[in-house]
Amino acid sequence: FVEEWEARRSVVIGVTEHDLYSSEEPGGPEFVFGSSFESDDLQGIGVISTARMGSGEDLERRLETMAMRYVGLYYFGLEMSEDETSALHHTVATRDDLDRMLPQFADPQPGDDELRQERARYLATG
Repeated sequence: FVEEWEARRSVVIGVTEHDLYSSEEPGGPEFVFGSSFESDDLQGIGVISTARMGSGEDLERRLETMAMRYVGLYYFGLEMSEDETSALHHTVATRDDLDRMLPQFADPQPGDDELRQERARYLATG
């Protein structure tokens, strides 16, 4: 994407129904709901696994929460949060963790102007 988009920040978020496992944490969780990283200052990549998210409305809300997480981190450049209800909460190890989280960045949710300012700040750091 860097070749195509030149020096503009890009984010790619994939979704799979297959289990994901983290090799970063030996002895850590047996599966993860998502995995992400910044390959450099220009590209953020996230993969979300729906394998253990359940079905129906639960699946939809959990998937939306994880998508919001990666959009917040890699599109807006927001920081991780201590707030257990934020999609940006630093720990998502269990389904209970994910269920406490809401598909929003904070309560109250930042307004459009505030998010535009965060995006502009993030782009300026690249």
